[in-house]
Amino acid sequence: MTLEFPYGTDMEKALLDVQTMMDVAQSFLPATSANLKPSFIVPIDPLNLPILSLSLKGDPAQGWTPVKVREFADNTMINRLKTVPNVYSVVPFGGYRKQMQVVADRTKLASFGLSLIDIKNTIDRYNISQPAGTLTDGAQESTARLDDRMRNAQEVEKYPIKTVDAPDANQSPRVVNIGDVAKVVDSHWERRSAYHYLEHEKGTTGSITPSIEVSVLQNPGASSATVIPNVMKVVARLQQENPGLTMNVAYDNAHFVDILFGNVWHELAIAVLLTGLAL
Repeated sequence: MTLEFPYGTDMEKALLDVQTMMDVAQSFLPATSANLKPSFIVPIDPLNLPILSLSLKGDPAQGWTPVKVREFADNTMINRLKTVPNVYSVVPFGGYRKQMQVVADRTKLASFGLSLIDIKNTIDRYNISQPAGTLTDGAQESTARLDDRMRNAQEVEKYPIKTVDAPDANQSPRVVNIGDVAKVVDSHWERRSAYHYLEHEKGTTGSITPSIEVSVLQNPGASSATVIPNVMKVVARLQQENPGLTMNVAYDNAHFVDILFGNVWHELAIAVLLTGLAL
């Protein structure tokens, strides 16, 4: 949903008010499925366009698969670039996002009297990340959090679904795991977007290569001529710390700002010269 406010509204106060009302409304919803996920609000400035676009590519010979490159952009690169003063947001686009796929065998499910819902409920039961209460020690209090999310396909295959009786009465009951009725693949999402980078020099046609775009947005009151150099310092360190990664500048707003400043000084010099001649 999109909310629009009259010109001159204090957007920081409006953001807080809307978030408060969303929290109140969510408390009346049933604590099931999607309602367990917190709502989020993003302030949008139609004039706040990306000031810098980077093309991120990885060398497969050094272990940089498309999934690993996108994972690096979603985690390490976003976290590091957001530490730069006046960087409002960092948005990656394109590539392949990691996904754990569970491919069920219907025949095996039927043999144990199970269904796809049983697999889904098992994954939801074991793949969790939620608050776990507080720990008190005298006058100190700490918040505990339970983080037991899946890390690889082998962990998911070991999730127990149910216990079934053995065919022989002398045998103990058998525990049916996800790996007994399904195949777990550490793969990626179905790609529905793509980004390509045109790399060329003057006088050449160049070459187009698939990559990932990382766009940087600044705070509305900041100057791109100041923010972009600070961002590029972090980019240089990231590239030095991660051999095999290539980060090329696809769009740089500071370049156009420099041209505008150059035009201003040029026009000012002409005005001074003409004023002197007139006097």
